[in-house]
Amino acid sequence: MGKKRNFFQAFIAYQHFLKGKKDVKLNEQPTWSEDDSGKKMNTEMKNLEWQMCKLVADMTTLYDYITEISGFKEEVRSDIQLVHDLWLYTITKFVQLGRRASFEVEDIAQSLMDKLEIEHPISISEHLDNIQWNELYRIYIESVFGEGLIYPGLFWELLASMSGRAKDGNDDVTLSFIKKYIEFLRMLGRYLQLYDLNEKYEEITQSYINELLDKQKRIGEGINSYSDHSLLNPLI
Repeated sequence: MGKKRNFFQAFIAYQHFLKGKKDVKLNEQPTWSEDDSGKKMNTEMKNLEWQMCKLVADMTTLYDYITEISGFKEEVRSDIQLVHDLWLYTITKFVQLGRRASFEVEDIAQSLMDKLEIEHPISISEHLDNIQWNELYRIYIESVFGEGLIYPGLFWELLASMSGRAKDGNDDVTLSFIKKYIEFLRMLGRYLQLYDLNEKYEEITQSYINELLDKQKRIGEGINSYSDHSLLNPLI
Protein backbone atom coordinates (compact mmCIF):
# COMPACT_ATOMS: atom_id res chain seq x y z
CA MET A 1 0.00 0.00 0.00
CA GLY A 2 2.98 2.33 -0.28
CA LYS A 3 4.01 4.32 2.77
CA LYS A 4 2.71 3.07 6.10
CA ARG A 5 0.96 5.80 8.08
CA ASN A 6 0.10 6.03 11.73
CA PHE A 7 -3.17 4.12 11.80
CA PHE A 8 -3.58 4.72 15.50
CA GLN A 9 -3.74 8.49 14.98
CA ALA A 10 -6.12 7.98 12.09
CA PHE A 11 -8.28 5.73 14.24
CA ILE A 12 -8.46 8.35 17.02
CA ALA A 13 -9.49 10.98 14.51
CA TYR A 14 -12.21 8.71 13.18
CA GLN A 15 -13.39 7.81 16.66
CA HIS A 16 -13.82 11.51 17.43
CA PHE A 17 -16.07 11.86 14.41
CA LEU A 18 -17.95 8.61 14.99
CA LYS A 19 -18.73 9.27 18.66
CA GLY A 20 -22.48 9.37 19.06
CA LYS A 21 -23.07 8.93 15.32
CA LYS A 22 -24.17 5.30 15.27
CA ASP A 23 -27.84 6.05 15.72
CA VAL A 24 -27.91 9.12 13.54
CA LYS A 25 -31.27 9.46 11.87
CA LEU A 26 -32.10 10.50 8.36
CA ASN A 27 -33.23 14.07 7.92
CA GLU A 28 -36.96 14.53 7.95
CA GLN A 29 -38.20 14.11 4.40
CA PRO A 30 -41.53 15.23 2.98
CA THR A 31 -44.08 12.54 2.21
CA TRP A 32 -46.68 12.78 -0.49
CA SER A 33 -50.42 12.50 0.13
CA GLU A 34 -52.84 11.16 -2.44
CA ASP A 35 -53.69 14.75 -3.33
CA ASP A 36 -50.10 15.69 -4.11
CA SER A 37 -49.28 15.76 -7.78
CA GLY A 38 -46.52 13.73 -9.34
CA LYS A 39 -45.03 17.05 -10.37
CA LYS A 40 -43.88 17.76 -6.80
CA MET A 41 -42.21 14.37 -6.54
CA ASN A 42 -40.51 14.81 -9.90
CA THR A 43 -39.29 18.23 -8.82
CA GLU A 44 -37.71 16.79 -5.68
CA MET A 45 -36.09 13.99 -7.68
CA LYS A 46 -34.63 16.47 -10.17
CA ASN A 47 -33.32 18.55 -7.28
CA LEU A 48 -31.74 15.46 -5.71
CA GLU A 49 -30.13 14.56 -9.03
CA TRP A 50 -28.59 18.03 -9.23
CA GLN A 51 -27.38 17.93 -5.61
CA MET A 52 -25.88 14.45 -5.96
CA CYS A 53 -24.18 15.39 -9.23
CA LYS A 54 -22.58 18.40 -7.57
CA LEU A 55 -21.61 16.38 -4.49
CA VAL A 56 -19.98 13.64 -6.58
CA ALA A 57 -17.94 16.24 -8.46
CA ASP A 58 -16.93 18.00 -5.23
CA MET A 59 -15.94 14.73 -3.52
CA THR A 60 -13.94 13.53 -6.51
CA THR A 61 -12.02 16.81 -6.51
CA LEU A 62 -11.55 16.56 -2.73
CA TYR A 63 -10.20 13.01 -3.02
CA ASP A 64 -7.76 14.13 -5.69
CA TYR A 65 -6.60 16.91 -3.34
CA ILE A 66 -6.21 14.47 -0.43
CA THR A 67 -4.06 12.08 -2.45
CA GLU A 68 -1.95 14.95 -3.74
CA ILE A 69 -1.13 16.60 -0.41
CA SER A 70 -0.47 13.24 1.24
CA GLY A 71 2.00 12.10 -1.38
CA PHE A 72 -0.12 9.10 -2.40
CA LYS A 73 -0.97 10.53 -5.81
CA GLU A 74 2.48 9.65 -7.12
CA GLU A 75 2.64 6.29 -5.33
CA VAL A 76 -0.86 4.96 -6.03
CA ARG A 77 -1.47 4.92 -9.74
CA SER A 78 -5.17 4.22 -9.26
CA ASP A 79 -5.88 7.21 -7.01
CA ILE A 80 -8.80 8.73 -8.94
CA GLN A 81 -9.88 5.37 -10.31
CA LEU A 82 -10.51 4.28 -6.72
CA VAL A 83 -13.05 7.03 -6.11
CA HIS A 84 -14.75 6.35 -9.45
CA ASP A 85 -14.98 2.71 -8.42
CA LEU A 86 -16.54 3.89 -5.15
CA TRP A 87 -19.40 5.53 -7.08
CA LEU A 88 -19.88 2.47 -9.27
CA TYR A 89 -19.94 0.16 -6.26
CA THR A 90 -22.13 2.36 -4.04
CA ILE A 91 -24.82 3.13 -6.60
CA THR A 92 -25.10 -0.49 -7.75
CA LYS A 93 -25.16 -1.79 -4.18
CA PHE A 94 -27.87 0.64 -3.10
CA VAL A 95 -30.12 -0.26 -6.02
CA GLN A 96 -29.55 -3.97 -5.34
CA LEU A 97 -30.59 -3.58 -1.71
CA GLY A 98 -34.09 -2.54 -2.79
CA ARG A 99 -34.53 -4.80 -5.83
CA ARG A 100 -34.00 -8.41 -6.82
CA ALA A 101 -34.26 -8.49 -10.61
CA SER A 102 -30.80 -8.02 -12.15
CA PHE A 103 -32.13 -6.26 -15.25
CA GLU A 104 -33.83 -3.65 -13.04
CA VAL A 105 -30.64 -3.10 -11.04
CA GLU A 106 -28.64 -2.65 -14.24
CA ASP A 107 -31.08 -0.20 -15.84
CA ILE A 108 -31.63 1.97 -12.76
CA ALA A 109 -27.98 2.04 -11.67
CA GLN A 110 -26.70 2.87 -15.17
CA SER A 111 -29.30 5.61 -15.51
CA LEU A 112 -28.11 7.11 -12.22
CA MET A 113 -24.46 6.95 -13.26
CA ASP A 114 -25.36 8.85 -16.43
CA LYS A 115 -27.51 11.44 -14.66
CA LEU A 116 -24.79 12.08 -12.08
CA GLU A 117 -22.26 12.46 -14.92
CA ILE A 118 -20.00 9.73 -13.55
CA GLU A 119 -17.79 8.59 -16.40
CA HIS A 120 -16.53 5.08 -15.78
CA PRO A 121 -14.86 2.73 -18.28
CA ILE A 122 -16.81 -0.17 -16.76
CA SER A 123 -20.57 -0.29 -17.32
CA ILE A 124 -22.99 -1.47 -14.65
CA SER A 125 -23.62 -4.59 -16.74
CA GLU A 126 -19.89 -5.38 -16.85
CA HIS A 127 -19.57 -4.67 -13.14
CA LEU A 128 -22.37 -7.09 -12.26
CA ASP A 129 -21.18 -9.81 -14.65
CA ASN A 130 -17.59 -9.66 -13.42
CA ILE A 131 -18.57 -9.74 -9.75
CA GLN A 132 -20.40 -12.98 -10.50
CA TRP A 133 -17.93 -14.66 -12.84
CA ASN A 134 -14.52 -12.97 -12.47
CA GLU A 135 -12.77 -14.05 -9.27
CA LEU A 136 -10.02 -11.41 -9.56
CA TYR A 137 -12.57 -8.61 -9.87
CA ARG A 138 -14.73 -9.98 -7.06
CA ILE A 139 -11.71 -10.13 -4.75
CA TYR A 140 -10.77 -6.58 -5.76
CA ILE A 141 -14.24 -5.26 -4.84
CA GLU A 142 -14.25 -7.21 -1.56
CA SER A 143 -10.81 -5.95 -0.59
CA VAL A 144 -11.24 -2.32 -1.61
CA PHE A 145 -14.78 -1.74 -0.30
CA GLY A 146 -15.12 -4.41 2.39
CA GLU A 147 -17.90 -6.26 0.59
CA GLY A 148 -19.00 -9.09 2.88
CA LEU A 149 -16.27 -8.30 5.43
CA ILE A 150 -16.36 -6.90 8.97
CA TYR A 151 -13.59 -4.50 7.97
CA PRO A 152 -14.14 -1.29 5.99
CA GLY A 153 -12.00 -2.09 2.95
CA LEU A 154 -8.72 -0.70 1.64
CA PHE A 155 -10.35 2.41 0.18
CA TRP A 156 -11.25 3.57 3.69
CA GLU A 157 -8.02 2.24 5.21
CA LEU A 158 -6.06 4.32 2.71
CA LEU A 159 -8.23 7.37 3.36
CA ALA A 160 -7.72 7.00 7.13
CA SER A 161 -3.97 6.76 6.65
CA MET A 162 -4.07 10.21 5.05
CA SER A 163 -5.91 11.70 8.04
CA GLY A 164 -4.80 14.86 9.83
CA ARG A 165 -4.40 17.27 6.95
CA ALA A 166 -6.71 20.22 7.38
CA LYS A 167 -7.71 22.52 4.53
CA ASP A 168 -8.44 26.21 5.09
CA GLY A 169 -9.02 25.66 8.80
CA ASN A 170 -12.00 23.37 8.20
CA ASP A 171 -12.48 19.73 9.23
CA ASP A 172 -9.73 17.26 8.52
CA VAL A 173 -10.13 16.62 4.80
CA THR A 174 -10.55 12.86 5.22
CA LEU A 175 -13.32 13.29 7.80
CA SER A 176 -14.91 15.85 5.52
CA PHE A 177 -14.93 13.24 2.76
CA ILE A 178 -16.74 10.72 4.99
CA LYS A 179 -19.33 13.29 6.06
CA LYS A 180 -19.99 14.16 2.42
CA TYR A 181 -20.24 10.47 1.56
CA ILE A 182 -22.88 9.95 4.24
CA GLU A 183 -24.73 12.98 2.88
CA PHE A 184 -24.59 11.37 -0.57
CA LEU A 185 -25.99 8.09 0.82
CA ARG A 186 -28.94 9.93 2.34
CA MET A 187 -29.69 11.69 -0.93
CA LEU A 188 -29.35 8.45 -2.89
CA GLY A 189 -31.64 6.60 -0.49
CA ARG A 190 -34.25 9.34 -0.68
CA TYR A 191 -34.03 9.41 -4.47
CA LEU A 192 -34.58 5.65 -4.75
CA GLN A 193 -37.39 5.86 -2.20
CA LEU A 194 -39.18 8.34 -4.46
CA TYR A 195 -38.28 6.43 -7.63
CA ASP A 196 -39.73 3.16 -6.33
CA LEU A 197 -42.31 4.65 -3.94
CA ASN A 198 -40.58 2.26 -1.56
CA GLU A 199 -40.55 3.35 2.08
CA LYS A 200 -38.09 0.54 2.88
CA TYR A 201 -35.30 2.68 1.45
CA GLU A 202 -35.35 4.84 4.57
CA GLU A 203 -34.52 1.78 6.69
CA ILE A 204 -32.05 0.50 4.07
CA THR A 205 -30.20 3.81 4.06
CA GLN A 206 -29.99 4.03 7.84
CA SER A 207 -28.78 0.43 8.11
CA TYR A 208 -26.11 1.01 5.46
CA ILE A 209 -24.84 4.15 7.20
CA ASN A 210 -24.69 2.40 10.58
CA GLU A 211 -22.78 -0.51 9.05
CA LEU A 212 -20.36 1.94 7.42
CA LEU A 213 -19.74 3.68 10.74
CA ASP A 214 -19.28 0.37 12.58
CA LYS A 215 -16.71 -0.75 10.02
CA GLN A 216 -14.85 2.55 10.31
CA LYS A 217 -14.16 1.70 13.95
CA ARG A 218 -12.12 -1.28 12.74
CA ILE A 219 -9.73 0.89 10.73
CA GLY A 220 -6.23 -0.62 10.96
CA GLU A 221 -7.35 -3.87 12.61
CA GLY A 222 -7.65 -6.15 9.59
CA ILE A 223 -5.02 -5.03 7.10
CA ASN A 224 -3.84 -8.61 6.61
CA SER A 225 -7.41 -9.85 6.10
CA TYR A 226 -7.72 -8.34 2.62
CA SER A 227 -6.94 -10.73 -0.22
CA ASP A 228 -5.91 -8.06 -2.74
CA HIS A 229 -3.62 -5.21 -1.68
CA SER A 230 -2.85 -3.93 -5.18
CA LEU A 231 -5.56 -1.21 -5.27
CA LEU A 232 -5.57 -1.78 -9.03
CA ASN A 233 -8.86 -2.55 -10.78
CA PRO A 234 -8.14 -5.73 -12.83
CA LEU A 235 -10.57 -4.66 -15.56
CA ILE A 236 -8.75 -1.40 -16.32
